[in-house]
Parts: sequence; structure tokens; C-alpha cells
Amino acid sequence: MSLDRFFNREELLRTKQRREGQTLTTLDLSTISHDVQIPVQLDENRIAAEAHIYNTSGEYLTSDYNVPFEFSPRYRDLLIDIPSLFDKKDILNGEYKVSLAFHSPLIGDINTLPFFLEEISPDRTELKLTVKDSYQQEFPAVRQNLEQFKQIASFLKGQGLLNNIVLNFGENRIVQVVNVKTECRDSQLDQACNPNVAGSCDELVIYCKLYTPLLDNIQETESCFVAFKVLNDYITNFLLIPEEAADSCRLLRGPNFDTPYTNLENSNQTGVQYWNALLDANPDTKDRLVREIFSGSNSVDLNVDWSSFENFILYGSAEERLKNYDYKVKLIEYYTSQSNALINSVGTGSANSVQSYNLTLSERINRLKGEFDPFEKFLYYKTGSDFTHAVTGSLTAAPKYI
Repeated sequence: MSLDRFFNREELLRTKQRREGQTLTTLDLSTISHDVQIPVQLDENRIAAEAHIYNTSGEYLTSDYNVPFEFSPRYRDLLIDIPSLFDKKDILNGEYKVSLAFHSPLIGDINTLPFFLEEISPDRTELKLTVKDSYQQEFPAVRQNLEQFKQIASFLKGQGLLNNIVLNFGENRIVQVVNVKTECRDSQLDQACNPNVAGSCDELVIYCKLYTPLLDNIQETESCFVAFKVLNDYITNFLLIPEEAADSCRLLRGPNFDTPYTNLENSNQTGVQYWNALLDANPDTKDRLVREIFSGSNSVDLNVDWSSFENFILYGSAEERLKNYDYKVKLIEYYTSQSNALINSVGTGSANSVQSYNLTLSERINRLKGEFDPFEKFLYYKTGSDFTHAVTGSLTAAPKYI
């Protein structure tokens, strides 16, 4: 089911703004005074508000047939608690369209649905509705109600407001009536009952002429009730954003450098290291720290056992990975040997030019090491045991042999 009953369906699907659902053609709308449709006061006890929820493609999801609302005479508008509607339906997030309909029930309601759709004309613009036997038994006054409805329809027709009568089949399948005829029939003789013969009226019938052909998703044998349309339908968008879930992880406290316990036996605590102390350490360690910190990479080390190709070689070639690594290592060794040769030959040339070229070689080495992928970092840097279980053996830094 969709918003097909509205003439401006495409606009309703396209816009995110509040729009009225157009149930009359543009030509007919131009002949109606919109001032008449603005309520001055409403009896909230006699009006039912329905909310029908759709996705943004216009596909029907669910409905609520008893939506609480308040009418504001000052602003001539309705106040509706839409969030509670979504809560009731357990809809917590996403974007939706809500179609709101306001009517005053005349005969029956969404819970009783007293009318049975018995016949549909070939052009689907004329219907024959009969009152269910079960409803007649539960509500014997329906005959009087039908007679009152006949008078109301006659009055509305004289006022030009007959098109405010609608048949409500539920799920926002609401059809507009332009003419109506009520009749009491004798089902045995299949004719209008004889008012002079007691008990001859056992079938209460309403014949309805519709403004537009009946919706395709309404078929014979379905049930409905009759209502008076109080306000135009309107459709609007709602975006639900769920509350962020509270972080359930435990946060560790920061280090307490003021603890008085400084002479604990067998302590393996690490002393505070400052930037200069770290940079004054082994040159290779210093270069690696600088590359890691200033590379701008926020990558996370994956928990992969790089000692076995089957753990990370799926579609590529292990041979090509090793050849690429070997090429990079040989370049690093070449640049390193060139740098050492320059250091040992400082006296043979200009100190400034030697220092400049040596800096260029260092940048090339750092660039190559900075481009290592995780597997190449493992080959080049990894030392010590790579396992937590009882396996003997250890790993050494580059070159490794697998």
C-alpha cells in the first residue's frame, strides 16, 4: 500500500516539508473556499486522529488509530506527540513519512467495522455496502443510526459538503463519497422491504458513489466504517536519531607519580623517558620513532602471525612480496654503504656538499622504511619470541629467512 489515494503523491514523496494530501483534483480545489476548511473550534471528544507511517519510498508500514492530540484555538492548529507514536510502535531510528487523518465517526469505527463490501461496479466508482448481522445484533440501534445518517447525508448534500463523507477501510485506505443512498431490503425477496409488513427488513444497505475509482488494494468482502472528514490529511517527514549507547568499558586511571612506595623489592617499573633521551638512543631506534610519530598514520597493528604465508597471502603472490621486500632492503643497504663511505671520506671534498648528500641518503632510507607494509616491518624489525605458548625459538631482526 502506498500514498496512491492522494493526487499529489509524487510531490509528497519528493519533499521533506509538511504538505496537505490532495484528495480532490486541482480543478475542483479551485472552486472550494479554503476559509471554510480552517476550524475555529473542535470537539476533541468527537474526533479521531489516525497516523499512518510510511518509509520514504511511500510503502506502508503501520498505523495508529487513536493518536492523542490537542487543538489550539489561538493558532488554529493541532498539537500531536509524534515521538510517543514511534515509541509505541518500537520504531527507534530512520526517516519516515507520517500521514495524519482526522474524522468524526458516523456509523461504526475502526474497532467494529460494521459494513461489508458486497459489490463493486465495473468502473469501481459505485459500491454496495451491507451492515453485518453481528453488528446489528450487538448494536440494535443501527437502524435508527442509518436513518439519521440518511438525514445527515441529505443535509450535507444541500450544503455542498457531501464529499466530506468517507469510507474508512483502515491502513489509510480512505475513499471519498460524492453521493449516497440508504435502503432497507428484504433479502428473501431481494427487494426493498415493505414498511407495512413487520419483520420484512432484514438487510441494511448503503449505495455509495465515489469521487474516484476505488483503490486497487480494496476488494469485495472487506469491511469499513462511515465517517465525516473534519480536516484535510497532511503528510510530513520525521527523522529519528537514536541516543548514543553509553560506553560500558572500564576506564583505567592515569599513572600516579606521587606514590610513596618507591622501594618495592623486585620492581620492574619503567622510568620516565623524555624526548631528548629517546632521540639520544640508538640511531635506528630514533629514526623509527620519528617515522612512526610524524608519518600521520593511525593504522592499527593486526593480530596476524606473519611467520606463515597462509595467514595473510590469499590472492597475491608470496614470491612477489619477498622480491619487493628484498629490493627495498638492498636499496637501504646501498644507501647506508654510500653514507658510511661519505663519512669516511670527509677530508676529500667539501664538508657542506658531503653533509648535504649524506642528508639526502638518510631521507631516502627513511622514506623506504616508512613505506614498509606490516609484513615488511615484521621482517625488518621484529625480534624476540612471537608466541605466548610453549614454543622454543626466537626471531631476529632483518634479514630473516622463512
